[in-house]
Amino acid sequence: MLTRTVFAKAILSSLFGIAISSCNSSVQSISNPAAVKADNSITPQIVATRISGPAPLAVLFNASGSTDSSGSDSFNNLTYSFDAGDNNSATYTVSGQLKRRHSGGPLFAYVYETPSTTPYTVKVRVQNSAGQWSEAQIQITVTNPDTVFSGSNTVCVGNPIPTAGAGGCPSGALVRTSLLDGNSYSNKRVLLKRGESFGSLSIDNVATDVIVGAFGTGTAPIVSSLSIGAGAGGSTPAHPTRVAVSDLIVNGDYSGPVSGSDVLVMRLQHNASGNSFFDFGATSTSYWRSNPPGGWSASHFPEPRRLFYFENNISASGAYGALLDSALVGNTFTAQAPAQHAVRIWRAMRTFIGHNDMGRVGDNIRHSLKLHSGGTRDCTQLDTNTLLYGDCTTSKVVIANNSFGHVNNLNDWTVAIRPENTTSAQGIEDVITENNTFIRGGNTSVDLLLVGRRLSDRGNLTSASGSIISNTSGTGTNSCTGYSLTNSWCGPYYLNMPARTPNWP
Repeated sequence: MLTRTVFAKAILSSLFGIAISSCNSSVQSISNPAAVKADNSITPQIVATRISGPAPLAVLFNASGSTDSSGSDSFNNLTYSFDAGDNNSATYTVSGQLKRRHSGGPLFAYVYETPSTTPYTVKVRVQNSAGQWSEAQIQITVTNPDTVFSGSNTVCVGNPIPTAGAGGCPSGALVRTSLLDGNSYSNKRVLLKRGESFGSLSIDNVATDVIVGAFGTGTAPIVSSLSIGAGAGGSTPAHPTRVAVSDLIVNGDYSGPVSGSDVLVMRLQHNASGNSFFDFGATSTSYWRSNPPGGWSASHFPEPRRLFYFENNISASGAYGALLDSALVGNTFTAQAPAQHAVRIWRAMRTFIGHNDMGRVGDNIRHSLKLHSGGTRDCTQLDTNTLLYGDCTTSKVVIANNSFGHVNNLNDWTVAIRPENTTSAQGIEDVITENNTFIRGGNTSVDLLLVGRRLSDRGNLTSASGSIISNTSGTGTNSCTGYSLTNSWCGPYYLNMPARTPNWP
């Protein structure tokens, strides 16, 4: 039987981000450049997954390499306030917060949708409990897709056949009435006509530098299903890279990449029908490692990384996957089938989960969010481009400004951040859960269940602005009683903490 402890929570403030080290040699790390106030006690640092590319450009920023001379736990105890350097005043529906700002934990994800002739300057201000702070910054160059995909590098699809230079189809574009073959998307921008329906959209493993979107007026284009690098690939090892898909209605399964990197999926309306699922990625990665085609070795199937899901409306039998250097931001998730969580993440490393609505669940024992891991191996210093991390810990995750639960849910626990069961040795560390709203159903006994080390719970509230119920499931600061983990994997827990006050750069 669970021992419950009630922790009073402070009022919501703003939030934060967590970021990641990057994928390519162009990633920059700038320590304390041109700080407005350079306090010697703090050495700030910021890195980005990408520093250039055409709009829409998704980037994860990571300031967790910042240090404080006091030796404080920099991930959990310092406050990080980010500004994306974009004048965009748009806000997220769930939280009402500005999209371009986050304050709290050290990770932050943002999508740049407006090209600029001058780079965007991203700043982070890092502050300790004594009020001392310093800033770091990095520049992001966002190019115009009309230039990058000029002329025949853009394809407009519609029936009747579109006219280039009219109705929103760019001048000089190729025009056709049917979708491209799966292996024909590389170096293409493919625009589907609004108000029309198409078949299955499949972007092959070999695809690189791809944008798929919509043109014209009216409702979003409809596709029967969507997959991005979901298979094993051809005779040569290749995986999708730098792919962005947005503004579609998907009336079937979505399958994310087996491997690959820098995939953005944005503003999809995903409609469940029957047993439709939404797979973030990595679902079949282990299978292909064990059964590699064409003489490939297992090393040809590193985990997919830098996956970005922004502002999608996902109604599925379940949404799941593994996330490495990735972000789930501004989405709505609803589980439509029994025996499914609204969102289940098998393992995550350097991931930001913010401004989402994770509500309905499939039955009375599932959760709005379930986060566990693959094992107890420390993979935080491994090369993310070759990483096989099925047995890795979940490490460095920020979960902020989300809405969890639903009044009609019948489950006992709303959010579970712990091993998937008491017999699995699954390590979880450095997870910040802050400024979230928990909506209780009739059977709710625990809002937030935590089992791991260095886990923070701060600024969380119920929908009535009251205290949430946090529970460490019988574990203590130095004890993993009841779990197949050594005691080093449980505690400390930073519970009953107030929301952090932002100090914007």
